[in-house]
Amino acid sequence: MGESYDQAIEGLKKLLREKQELGPVAAAKIGQITAQLQTVDGKPSFDPVDRIKTGFVKFKREKYETNPALYGELAKGQSPRTKYAGVGAAVEYAVLHLKVEYIVVIGHSACGGIKGLMTFPDEGPNSTDFIEDWVRIGKPAKAKVLSECGSAPLPEQCTHCEKCGLSGRAD
Repeated sequence: MGESYDQAIEGLKKLLREKQELGPVAAAKIGQITAQLQTVDGKPSFDPVDRIKTGFVKFKREKYETNPALYGELAKGQSPRTKYAGVGAAVEYAVLHLKVEYIVVIGHSACGGIKGLMTFPDEGPNSTDFIEDWVRIGKPAKAKVLSECGSAPLPEQCTHCEKCGLSGRAD
């Protein structure tokens, strides 16, 4: 399981010696995590894609469907006053230092990036350098959408593009 796993377990054991009241809860959680991390032929014994799918279904059932008013308001749009931009550093740290094997980027419906992709011109001057360069990685999906439903209204094109992914496949 690697040196970092062993170091994490040793750190937890030290914490548990200092905070003995956490012992029973932590022991159960450590057992659960260890079982999940067991490997067969060097591969995780769990399927990360399946874990994401079951997590999504759980979120939808236990959070989203139990509070439709909140999520309805959030879907209308948001204007956060504070925005954290540490994603790149977090991914780099996860890959280089924690040796994370799976990174999944999940979008959402009514994504501003998709709307930008579908409306930014393919050639010509950029009004924003970073955003336009970033969304252009989806050009294969945009081309597929325009070839299949280019005469549809923009919201329909965006919905179709959200489902295409970067490869242009609708899976």
